[in-house]
Amino acid sequence: MAETPFNFATAIITRLWEPSAWILEAALIIEIVLGKGIQSGFIVLMLLFAAVNGAIQSHRANTVLRSLSHDLSPTAAVSRDGKWKQVSAKHLVVDDLISLRQGDIIPADVRLLTDTLEVNESSITGEAKAVNRTPGDTAYAGTEVLSGNALAIVTATGANSRSGKTISLINQSSAPGHLQKLLGKIIGYLAALDAVLAVLLIIVAIVRHEDLVAMLPFLAMLFIATIPIAMPSSFAVANSVEAKVLSTKHVLVSDLTGIQEAANMNVLLVDKTGTITANKPLWSRSTTGRRSQTPT
Repeated sequence: MAETPFNFATAIITRLWEPSAWILEAALIIEIVLGKGIQSGFIVLMLLFAAVNGAIQSHRANTVLRSLSHDLSPTAAVSRDGKWKQVSAKHLVVDDLISLRQGDIIPADVRLLTDTLEVNESSITGEAKAVNRTPGDTAYAGTEVLSGNALAIVTATGANSRSGKTISLINQSSAPGHLQKLLGKIIGYLAALDAVLAVLLIIVAIVRHEDLVAMLPFLAMLFIATIPIAMPSSFAVANSVEAKVLSTKHVLVSDLTGIQEAANMNVLLVDKTGTITANKPLWSRSTTGRRSQTPT
């Protein structure tokens, strides 16, 4: 898979252009219009702190994940210039002739030429039961050869492989965290309430023939005082602290929103058993004292 280099500036800008940041930015514009330099500077510091802190955490996670990805990159025996060589999977190209044997992780989508292979495809299908791939069949990248030896021709690599297309879709998808959604709802309710109050004040001012321009600072303070502008920064600080604590427990956080989702999770359903275990049942003792068979 092609690696997109981490851009620190882009990471900061991205965090400055999201609903939680828009609150501070709207407040900043109002303060600037009212000519309040100290308050404006304070809001700018809050914005930059939240964005830079989040970018730093993402950069750290990205560095570790990339290092792990490189260390776990499979190799393959490929025929080049009439000689067999061990090369990294990222250097394979379509129509390469490779040799597969028991214990190998298939490095790319291939078409088998000789012999039958028993393959574990749980990494892409979730099914722990092995399948047989015969000459002419396609074997997919990321699956494991359980038994057999065969020659194969590479048909697709990287993002064009079956697993690569899946990874590309995952990388393109994104969603706001639970706290971000909750914050958005709270701000929406408060903004609606402020709008109603502002309309009522304007109506009263018109009835009393008061100067509407003179009410502008009061209306601005109404919105600023009601909406919790410090909340996005507080979330960033809390998530950053939790990410550091989790790192001491050997838990890598690739995105700070993942902490929010994990904190709100009470049930985890994993499919399938054989994908992450040895596909063997575990004997355990039930509360009634009888021995029961449950999957690991």
